Amino acid sequence: MNIMVVRNDKLGDFITALPTLYVLKHHNPQNRIIALVAPLNRKLAEACDFIDEVIVDSGEDILELAFKIKQAQINASITLFSNTRVALAQWIARIPIRIAPATKIAQIFYNRRITQRRSEVKMAEFEYNLQLARALFPDISLEFPKPLLPFKDAIKYI
Repeated sequence: MNIMVVRNDKLGDFITALPTLYVLKHHNPQNRIIALVAPLNRKLAEACDFIDEVIVDSGEDILELAFKIKQAQINASITLFSNTRVALAQWIARIPIRIAPATKIAQIFYNRRITQRRSEVKMAEFEYNLQLARALFPDISLEFPKPLLPFKDAIKYI
């Protein structure tokens, strides 16, 4: 299955997505994991052995982004933080399963919406993200190694 995980904002927010990317890959190593990231997160995403492909969201218009996504032949997407532009691009790209938190107006473009009250801070951000992976695979193990990434060569990815 080709699974796209969307976290196309700041570095710290992308870091909170890494456990979700990891568990999706390890749930079934045949899954092709695609990360849709901001340009500043490209090198870090490419350095992760549990990410098979990186799509960079350079802020292009909706149709250009939809074309990039369509080329990757995505079966399911998990959007960890959504906005209308990214949601609409996924809908135009005709991704069959589109999962996201049910928190913004953009939720109308997703066909699996998960109610999360992140402002109540009942969990860490990465735990809310992991819950979205469970919406795709109810039996997925949410365990991941800690630390998830080694840091000895971290400076070359910045």
